[in-house]
Amino acid sequence: MDIRTVKMGRIKAIIFDLDDTLLDNAPLMDSSLRQGIAAMIAKGFKVDIDEALVVIKKIIEKDARKDKFLELARHYGQKDLKLIEQGRKAYATADIKELVHFSGVAETLALLHATFTLVLVTQGNPAQQRKKIALLGISHYFDHILTPHTGEKEQAFRESMNLLKLTADEILIVGDRIDAEIKMGNKLGMTTVRILQGKYSRLSPEHELEKPDFTIKEIKEVIAIVHES
Repeated sequence: MDIRTVKMGRIKAIIFDLDDTLLDNAPLMDSSLRQGIAAMIAKGFKVDIDEALVVIKKIIEKDARKDKFLELARHYGQKDLKLIEQGRKAYATADIKELVHFSGVAETLALLHATFTLVLVTQGNPAQQRKKIALLGISHYFDHILTPHTGEKEQAFRESMNLLKLTADEILIVGDRIDAEIKMGNKLGMTTVRILQGKYSRLSPEHELEKPDFTIKEIKEVIAIVHES
């Protein structure tokens, strides 16, 4: 755990990300990628779906920040933007049937909710994200749940401060992406916790704003952080 000098006694609320923070997104990712590729194939993308799945996963592993469907199309010499958008859309609205959260999530949220105000902020397709939350059965742990569209997450963090009526230094953010919730939380002056799970765990900070105040491997470690005096 990388601990800087932070006055943890001031923390009154905790904002959590969902995908790859509370939700084990790997099984869903494979299924969603396959559905995205299948949608492209249905529109004329001439590839083997299993081969294309391997290719797109390598693209993500190499640089998770890139537009995976655009890079997949480029790999096969395809430039049709409508075809690429078809893949993105099918991926974003993929059929979801069963999800699992990471080990210790329910217990950790229950303990934290007894003392702190908890907020869940998860971006993407709002209907899709709400479906994930319902399937996980974790909504009762949160005082507020926000599902902004992709690209609107920082605005949702600002909205959270207004809902909570708290200053930035009274809020802790927990997430897996240094280029999203960690960067945004630092920019706003919140205390940030990076959890090393999922495809973004391989990313290294590119500048100061992407460096978290704390780095953890399991969600239960948040309990020790908030009780630091």
